[in-house]
Parts: sequence; C-alpha cells; structure tokens
Amino acid sequence: MTLLVQMVHFLFSAYFIVLIASAVASWFPELQANRLVNILQQLSQPYYAPFQRLLRPIQVGGILLDWSSIVAVIVYFVIQSLIFSALSNMLGGLV
Repeated sequence: MTLLVQMVHFLFSAYFIVLIASAVASWFPELQANRLVNILQQLSQPYYAPFQRLLRPIQVGGILLDWSSIVAVIVYFVIQSLIFSALSNMLGGLV
C-alpha cells in the first residue's frame, strides 16, 4: 500500500473508533460529564447530526431506539469503500 492509502486508512479507522466510542458512551448518562466523552462527542457530532435530524428515535417496547447512529455507521462504511475504490482505480489497482 502506498503512504497515501495507509494514511487514509488510518484516518478512517481512527474516526470509526471515535464514532463507536461516542455512541457507546451515550448509553451511560453518568459519563456525559467526562472530559474524554465530551471530546468524543464534539468530534462525532458533526457527522451524526444530519442523521439524527432525519431519523428520529423509535419506541421499541420500553426502549427508545436511536437508530440514526446505526445508519450513520453503515453510510460511513459505504463512503469508506467508495473512497478506497477510487484510490485503487487512481493507483492502478495497487490498493
């Protein structure tokens, strides 16, 4: 892999960890005052916000399910796949 591809892969992986950690932390209200959780939310909220505006939580039994984060992660993987496909085409299949 070229350096560019490695850097893009690292950035996508790092941001994916931020997205997942932020989503998991949101399940625990007592963590909302934690400084690290606040940083994670500040980093992830710009990506999650459009999905949260479009996809409202739904009631499932006694639980309110915010499925916007699930859709956001799926879209994230699609975007990642498209970018790596484009990089592969640009680099002649070396990715």
